[in-house]
Amino acid sequence: MAIVIAALSASAQPFLHEQPVSDGTDRRVYSTIQTHIGDSYANTWNVGSAKKLTGKIYVLEIWLTRPGSAWNSNDMGFVQSKINHALDWLQRMAARYSVAVEFVKGSYHGNGGGIAVDNLPQSYSDCANQPLLLPRALKVIGYDDAIQCYNRIKEISGIDNILVLILINNDGWSNANQFSTLHATNHFRDYFLESVNLFLTDDGMPTNGQTIAHEMLHLFGAWDMYGGQASDAAGEWANKNYPNEIMLQVSSQLDDLTISPLTAWLVGLTSEYHDWYWNFVREEYKQY
Repeated sequence: MAIVIAALSASAQPFLHEQPVSDGTDRRVYSTIQTHIGDSYANTWNVGSAKKLTGKIYVLEIWLTRPGSAWNSNDMGFVQSKINHALDWLQRMAARYSVAVEFVKGSYHGNGGGIAVDNLPQSYSDCANQPLLLPRALKVIGYDDAIQCYNRIKEISGIDNILVLILINNDGWSNANQFSTLHATNHFRDYFLESVNLFLTDDGMPTNGQTIAHEMLHLFGAWDMYGGQASDAAGEWANKNYPNEIMLQVSSQLDDLTISPLTAWLVGLTSEYHDWYWNFVREEYKQY
């Protein structure tokens, strides 16, 4: 796995950089996604800072902890190994579609034990109630907002395909923060840079590579394929035809999971379209 560690510093005047929606071979799905590009389910396809799962991708790690505490070095090493496993797996999945991916990493962890912040999330609901966790994390490492950080990484590394991993020294439930045009506050400056909140443990269990890879794929446009996200019927179809799809389940070991053609299409690994993709568009959007 090719991972390059790059150091960053905050500077430069920020400017807004937005990518257009990528085209698709099926106009129904494409027009539906374009119409609802601001929806939390359809904010996919080459928008925000994490564009497609192709080429060089910058992964910025920010390790957060509680005041008066620190990340245990063993815990940090364990989580780092799971991140590296997830990145390696994503590279291998991309290679199956003849796409080369290289990850370049930058990491902020204070003096080695993480950066202390007040009100560190302790649950999924805490993250939902702290929508500005990413801007807060960026401020403690020296950036005014997400756009400034994005532009600085792009300036130093030459990479504009960027995501952030916020490592939280607490138990919780990891989740992805995708770009949405609904977040127009401050001209998207707080939201353009896409991120994943990763807890030390998920629902009491040690964090794992499959959860990390699953949440990262959301940033590149992947949809959940289990029942309740699209429809129960679609979830049942996925269970029958792609039981090892990572966007369907993360209970299996990472190396036993795979990426289905739908996920590959959504994250930019292939332009091949199958009619069954339409089944995974939510019913309320199919009128368009």
